[in-house]
Amino acid sequence: MISPLIRWEHSEDWFVMTYESQEREKSGERSVAIDPKDEDKKYLTGHVIDGRNLFPATAYLELVWESLAIMTEQVYTEMSVVFEDVRFHRATKIPKEGNTEFIIMVQKGSGNFEVIEGGGSVVSGIVQVLENTSYKRASLEPPDPCYNDELLEFSSHDIYKELRLRGYDYQGAFCGLVSLDSLGQTGKIHWNNNWVTFMDSMFQAQLFHTDSRSLFIPIAIQKLTIDVKRHTACLQELDVPVHVYKEMNIIQSGGVEVRGLRSSAVSRRKPLSQPVLEKCVLTPYVEPAHLDLHTTLRVCTHITLENKPVTQVKVVELHNPGWVPLAPAVALILADLPLLKANITILAKAGDLSEMDLNMAEVKIEDHKLKDKQECTLLIASNILLHRELLQTAVNALADGACILAREKVGTESELSNGFRLETMFEKTLKEEKLLLLRKGVTLGNPVVIHVTGHNYDWLPEVQTAIRSSSKRHVILVVQGEPLSGVVGLVNCIRKEPGSDYVRCFFILDSSAPQFDVNLPLYQQQLKKDLVMNVYSGGKWGSYQHLPLDGCATVSTPHVSLKIMTPGDLSSFRWLEGNLVPESVQTTPDEELVQIYYSALNFGNVVLATGKVAANFLGNNQLSQDNVQGMEFSGRDQKGCRVMGMMAQQALASMVLADTKMLWKVPDHWTLEDAATVPVVYSTAYYALVMVGGMKKGESVLIHSGGGGVGLAAINICLHAGCMVYTTVGTKEKREFIKKQYPQLTDRNIGNSRDTSFEHLVLTETNGRGVDLVLNSLSEDKQQASIRCLAPRGRFLEIGKFDLANNSFLGLEVFLRETSFHGVMLDKVTSEDPETLKILQDIVTQGISAGVVRPLPRTVFPYTEVEQAFRYMTTGKHVGKVLMQFQPEEDSKVVVPAPRLMQAYPQYFCNPSYSYIIAGGLGGFGLELADWLVLRGARKLVLSSRSGVRTGYQSFRVRTWRSYGVKVVISLADITTKSGVRALLSEANRLGQVDAIFNLAVVLRDAFLENQTKADFVTSAGPKAIATRHLDELSRQMCPHLRHFVVFSSVTCGCGNTGQTNYGMNNSIMERICEARVRDGLPGLAVQWGAVGDVGLVAEMQEKHRDRAIGQL
Repeated sequence: MISPLIRWEHSEDWFVMTYESQEREKSGERSVAIDPKDEDKKYLTGHVIDGRNLFPATAYLELVWESLAIMTEQVYTEMSVVFEDVRFHRATKIPKEGNTEFIIMVQKGSGNFEVIEGGGSVVSGIVQVLENTSYKRASLEPPDPCYNDELLEFSSHDIYKELRLRGYDYQGAFCGLVSLDSLGQTGKIHWNNNWVTFMDSMFQAQLFHTDSRSLFIPIAIQKLTIDVKRHTACLQELDVPVHVYKEMNIIQSGGVEVRGLRSSAVSRRKPLSQPVLEKCVLTPYVEPAHLDLHTTLRVCTHITLENKPVTQVKVVELHNPGWVPLAPAVALILADLPLLKANITILAKAGDLSEMDLNMAEVKIEDHKLKDKQECTLLIASNILLHRELLQTAVNALADGACILAREKVGTESELSNGFRLETMFEKTLKEEKLLLLRKGVTLGNPVVIHVTGHNYDWLPEVQTAIRSSSKRHVILVVQGEPLSGVVGLVNCIRKEPGSDYVRCFFILDSSAPQFDVNLPLYQQQLKKDLVMNVYSGGKWGSYQHLPLDGCATVSTPHVSLKIMTPGDLSSFRWLEGNLVPESVQTTPDEELVQIYYSALNFGNVVLATGKVAANFLGNNQLSQDNVQGMEFSGRDQKGCRVMGMMAQQALASMVLADTKMLWKVPDHWTLEDAATVPVVYSTAYYALVMVGGMKKGESVLIHSGGGGVGLAAINICLHAGCMVYTTVGTKEKREFIKKQYPQLTDRNIGNSRDTSFEHLVLTETNGRGVDLVLNSLSEDKQQASIRCLAPRGRFLEIGKFDLANNSFLGLEVFLRETSFHGVMLDKVTSEDPETLKILQDIVTQGISAGVVRPLPRTVFPYTEVEQAFRYMTTGKHVGKVLMQFQPEEDSKVVVPAPRLMQAYPQYFCNPSYSYIIAGGLGGFGLELADWLVLRGARKLVLSSRSGVRTGYQSFRVRTWRSYGVKVVISLADITTKSGVRALLSEANRLGQVDAIFNLAVVLRDAFLENQTKADFVTSAGPKAIATRHLDELSRQMCPHLRHFVVFSSVTCGCGNTGQTNYGMNNSIMERICEARVRDGLPGLAVQWGAVGDVGLVAEMQEKHRDRAIGQL
């Protein structure tokens, strides 16, 4: 009998086609309910963009494909189709619970389809069955893969790392790209028998053609061909080649071809939480200076939790009428600490206090007695020291090792009766009260004292043995005479491990302190308090505490620029410090430094600020997507002459480096306020009407939005040229203004821009002929009505971008009348066409001389009211221009402007002539730091790495920076040796004066302390403690003008983490080195980073599915 020996083989998954019986849809309409919990739809949960689970664009097409197959009684996966003119109108969010219902409608004859969800159209287009798709596919030679020693291939890991940073959190089958070359031209996609994920991966490949951290979603496809037979023939291997033809906007893979894929940038969602920003400061336990009530309360809370580590914190406050409760402030402090669950109660008599008074759901109010409470972590009470019975009740309510926070009147005797055995852990006298943190003292029997040194690790076995002991004797780790020791980070991490509750730290920094001896009064008294951290400095005991980071103070600077910190939130506008210093600016012959007096707001600024379009609207790389507000200005050049001008962006600033081809002298009879209303509106109108439209005397022109800046400028130009003008306005007030400003225009010339009634007006007044030119800024049905207003051989001049960006329908019938349609893009001219720009400059100059160009009406706001100015412009009530005033104009026509200091938030800038060193610069964090430095102006980078460029992602970032003109040097110098650091600094000095050094290097050797070896500590110390010592010592000699010395530490050091004792110790050493540098008057900064999920160590661990809690930021 062999049957008992036969078993099913389940070691490999096999995909088979599922056929479902469905009735033929005769009407071409069907309803489909999608539930991501269904087995065959679970994969949809992996399509996550910007934190939202969105229904994939390709999944809509699959629904249409299935519907067409049902109508023709075919199996859709065996039926070749072609989609054309596909429009994605909006996204559909997949709910966590329940179904998403779609209605799919396909017309039999035309193939027009529409997908409806929630009563609205989400996708539309045309679909057809094709028997022979070979004629529809472009015959193209595959591009040559771009691989060499410097341009490495993207791995799947590299690809989805970059996409994750852009906001695409793809998971599962949606991570289909296996590889891409460094230019994003060729690669491979894994076929897992899923058309949706396969085609979505094709879309993903196109994202690598631009260096942008903006988020793009598909909005249209010109044609998508699916040749099932060809695709089957390509599946010799499951990794299918993909080719992206950027110039032709074609993507081909297997039997699928995508032509004309268009994507639109969308604003990222505002983060739901803000990072906690703190500073780690050595804080005395007795009367520390410069602490207010809230900070003192924070210190007391942190000390309590440091010495009584719990995950569930029970806080009870005994309310005393006349004292403001502290419990709400404690709730806010605990909210900053992750992984803690707080139970906060105020004990108050009925009527004394209500939850409405606190306005905090996290704090409960109970009319109970204190004696009813037990196991409190922190108990807060007022005037408790003078009430012995109440004090005893409070002590009884405490958990072991917990604390009482006593609020006493200033001058109250704080000596405690020996009967309570309470010790004062912390005390601070404030203006109105004195806070004392109390806890039961202990009597140490015979503690284990171990002296820790940084010279060697001979102490490690002794510590391991002491902690393994089950005697629960206190283990005291002592450091004396070594101010750069990492014992603080070491002990914080040890105490996170099982059985290490009795470990204590004595870090003696004061050189005048006696040698440590448990029998000496100085140490004996401190030991009785049983505090975890005992740092002795300047004759006082204290510990390192995380205090709130001081708010970002403004600075006085001559150059400020405007930036919206959160698009969509107009209250987040900030004036930021700029990098132009008038005394040191070096200009080229084509540049002029201009001090701005007035700057104008434009509609483009508003749509960017309100988040309706993303920053990449003005550029395809990161360099052009920062501080993009402002296009025109007026002010004075370095000689004191009055000028006005425009630029692609960044004109909402106090000074600019202007292109001389976009500058004009201000006429003597104009003010600078007048001049600021002119540049963009007249340049736009002249470029559209004269240069593009070829306007002639006697022609008729329809000018939309005549009350706006461009509209008024165009009316001036057209009337002066002898043209018949028709215009539209949106309000009665603007209509009256137009008639008053231009008496030759009556109600017969002015229509309504809010509807299409202007079409009847124009055709009636022209006897059905229409107008020769239309200057259009209206959209949708109003644009179509405007096109119908064209006369034979008329020219349509589109200055709006809405319909162009959305590829709105434009019927060809209008061209039977020999009309023409022109998209007018002044922003393209200002950035890409210097010859046209010079012609435009001359035309505007002639217009000024002829009196055609006249200043427009304006509303002026001081630069301090920028939010009000933008809100006013969003209402559309203004006539003419909205201006920001930076400073008043002087009476004299020529005045050399003195730099005017303004208040702004500081912003970091790099000097392009200096060099910047990043140790660990090719790691995830290092690459992001380098990218940030490049965006801040760095043009000389030295990236130190043990192994050099090894991944496609590293190669991609380096290639991108070099395309910006950055000199990138990859140094393989061994920074764990003094000679290696000397070589690194020498290499950087040859590029340029070293301005900043950043040490991000790290080698992890994680394990429980009992499994750690001396070699692990030595290896971990190399890139951190040892390298930082060498960088500190040698930079003092070789980098005399160093501006920044920064090391990346970790919250592991400040708060501890299981299994990272060597890591915590070495981070702590780096922090002490930075403290020493600051004491010596040198730059030094250590940043304790929390868990960062996008790049770096935590991100790598998450990708490998390692479960680790690193802490908080």
